[in-house]
Amino acid sequence: MATSMLSSTIVREVLRNDNYANWSACIKNYLLAQDLWDIFETTTEPPKPEDDAVEFKAWRKKNATALHAIQISCGVEIQSQINDISSAKTVWDMLPKLVHQPKGPSDNSVAEQGNSLNIPSSNVHEDGSMVAPDQKVEPGSSSNNPGRQNIINTWNADYYMGYAPLHKALQSGDWNSAKEFLKLQPNSMTAKITTLGKTALHLSVEAGHVHIVEALVEEMSEDDLEVQDNFGDTALLETTYSGQYKMAECMLRKNKRLVSMGRANTDGFHMLPVVMAISNGYIKMARYLYSLTPLEDLIPEKGRSGSTLCTQAIYTRALDIALDLIRRCPRMVLAPDKENYSPLYALAAMEYAFPSGNRLVFWKRWIYSCIHIQSANGTTTNEVHLIIQKDEGRQSDAVKTNRSSASFL
Repeated sequence: MATSMLSSTIVREVLRNDNYANWSACIKNYLLAQDLWDIFETTTEPPKPEDDAVEFKAWRKKNATALHAIQISCGVEIQSQINDISSAKTVWDMLPKLVHQPKGPSDNSVAEQGNSLNIPSSNVHEDGSMVAPDQKVEPGSSSNNPGRQNIINTWNADYYMGYAPLHKALQSGDWNSAKEFLKLQPNSMTAKITTLGKTALHLSVEAGHVHIVEALVEEMSEDDLEVQDNFGDTALLETTYSGQYKMAECMLRKNKRLVSMGRANTDGFHMLPVVMAISNGYIKMARYLYSLTPLEDLIPEKGRSGSTLCTQAIYTRALDIALDLIRRCPRMVLAPDKENYSPLYALAAMEYAFPSGNRLVFWKRWIYSCIHIQSANGTTTNEVHLIIQKDEGRQSDAVKTNRSSASFL
């Protein structure tokens, strides 16, 4: 079962300008314990997918895990300077230089904040709202002139540092301080306040503070809940990474459309919240999300979310979900999932589904009965010939069934 990774489980305190020695010792021990340190010691170039796909995939997973551990173990100021770097080794090598850089005027203003709510004036509109770094308003620009560029795509660290007090309050579970900040800066409720595009609600879910999530949702509109971070994740999708069932319920009571808002993976597949929940091992949450997810979002014609949900349900023994989905959409049984495996293949591969080596149990008989094959004369028949591979060293059985779907339902 997946578990959430918090900075407190890796280091005692996040990286600042004055604690690099202790921090680096702690994070290095963690990386060694997780068998990730070898990617920092190597002097060769990372593997390329065209040279060795398996080796590249293993390196990419290690790199991403190590990079994430470093990122969440850094303070906001330092993290904002490394979030655009994709190599864990590169980040590790540049951190000593970052923490020993002399502070500029804007750094001093942030450090002197303490528990105050100071916000850099350069990022504040005349109406009091803050300007995001990718939405810096050009002086003299007019939204009524479509032919003129109104946005300057500049990265401004002061913008994110302006939200540091809110970020700190949300991570520590201090709702009173967070509420005070939001009262002074109402637009902060839905603003993207980290370089990863996270909102206050995203951060609260990550930190695991149910009471803050409930308070924020109470103040937000349905559309506010649909704000996505730079990865395309809504706050609801964020709950599926840590199994935050109560948080999910809270959001879906206000906006049920969220179950249909997934994320596009690096392989191009669009994964819905229910798929992410079951893939991360949260079966109870998956059952709840499945009960609210429209069938239209799961049919093969809409992508591979439905087939992936079905195969994952089989792998995790949540057969009630798989059976219900195939009953509602029989053609799902042969639809490829995100790994190009069908639910039928997944079922055949799971020994627990077949307690007897000779008898066809209900699941096996029922799925076969759902498969319709066009015969040579144009008529439809339910006769299916399949080769089911058994354990190594045992011969395969040729299974022939000539049953109708109705006889098993």
